[in-house]
Order: sequence, then C-alpha cells, then structure tokens
Amino acid sequence: MSLVCVHDRARLAACLGREAGLHLYELGDLESPLWEQTLWYGWQEEGALQQVALLFMGAPRPLLLALGSRPAELVPLLEGVLPGLPRRFDAHMSPGLAQVLHRDYAIVNRGHYVKMVLEEPATAAPPLAPHCEELGPADAAGLVAFYDRAHPGHWFEPQQLATGLYRGIRRRGQIVSAGGVHLVSDAYGVAALGNIATHPDHRGRGYGTAVVWAVVQALRPRVGLVGLNVSAANAAALRLYGGLGFRPVGEYDDLGFEAL
Repeated sequence: MSLVCVHDRARLAACLGREAGLHLYELGDLESPLWEQTLWYGWQEEGALQQVALLFMGAPRPLLLALGSRPAELVPLLEGVLPGLPRRFDAHMSPGLAQVLHRDYAIVNRGHYVKMVLEEPATAAPPLAPHCEELGPADAAGLVAFYDRAHPGHWFEPQQLATGLYRGIRRRGQIVSAGGVHLVSDAYGVAALGNIATHPDHRGRGYGTAVVWAVVQALRPRVGLVGLNVSAANAAALRLYGGLGFRPVGEYDDLGFEAL
C-alpha cells in the first residue's frame, strides 16, 4: 500500500461515492471553483484508492477532512501526510483519529457532530407550515444582520444567495428564520444544507422545520442526496431533522491544531 497525491476527479468521486453521505462535502468540493482550492491525499492498494483525505485551502484556516466508517484504516494515511501539514489548521476527523497527531500538535476539540442525509425527501409540507419566501441578493444585508443576531459565528456569505436556494420567514417585515445551502453540486448530485437558524424570540413555532422543508423541496429536481452537519449536543435540531426523514450516517470531531 502507498500514499499518493490524487489529481483525478473521477478516481476521487469513485472512492468517495462508496460512502457518499459521509463524504458529501468532499464530493461537492470536486466542482470548480472549490476544486482549485483542494489538495487530495489517498491511500491506495494495487492502484485502487482505499481511503482519501482532503486539505481544503479555501477556509480562513486550512481545513483537513479525514472521515471514514472504519477510522483505523485512515491512520496510515494521516501518518503519511503528517510532514506536509500546515503549522495551524482546523479539521473534521472521525472520532479517535486526532490522537495520530498529538505528539506534533496541540489539539482543541470544539465539539462532536453528527452527519445526516436525506435520500428521499418528503413531499408533504409539515403540519401548519408557515409561508417561506425565496431570499435573493437584495436580501443580503438583512440576512447578515439576522445571522449576526440569531446565529453568531455563522458561515453565511452573501454570494451564497446566487444559488437561489435560500428560504426565509418574515414577521413584521423582519427575517426571523432562514436557511439555505453551504454547497450544491449538480455534477455529483449532492447538496449540503447550512445556515439554518431561527431568532431566539421566534423558536418553538415550527419555523426551522418549514425553512428546511422549503429548501429541500427546491433541491429535489437537482440532486439525489441532501445532507447536513449538526452538533450532537443540539437535541432540538436532531429532532427537527429526524422528523423530516434525515438519518445519521457518521460522526466527527471539530478540531483545531497548532504545531508544538
């Protein structure tokens, strides 16, 4: 077996597609312009990729994605890429894998997360679902202000509105609940929901459920697999997504690394 740098999107897609729900974000990163910000490492046997890790360079700090349903099989890959890793980076890693790097890095664990996917979106609207409207570029300033209040530390960027996949609910002219996608890949048939939030004063009214359902319905003609990441400690969100048919496909730790 050997460590390789991989530059062939077809090879990567075939390997990642074996566990598409777990690797949904990586599949989306195969599309330009995200592709140009990626470095891919593979562990191969007799020319066939067995495991893949991605170093995404387009985030504020490099982000390492090392995920697998059999994490032990990723250990030799991580040991191989260790000399080439940045001095500072963030990572999403399957539980236990961070220990491979503990002699070389100080590690901060920011939380444990669940990956969930929806393969057959529900067609019926949730009971008493309030009206959701499409949000576009003209709503950018209002959305940024909303997320600053309702979802501090958000990953929303106004250019994401160009997807046409953001939906929101207003009360008295103000956005009180909204959500959309972090990425959508028509070529690989996947999308990742993101920036789902409801203002604290308006929670418990089904707004979040309505927003997620509306975004999923907008995605149905375009992709076959919709996924998301949610904190394992967020019981309300887990219930919301489970009620819409999302199922867990894996877990990971959100980590920060600083070289010793």
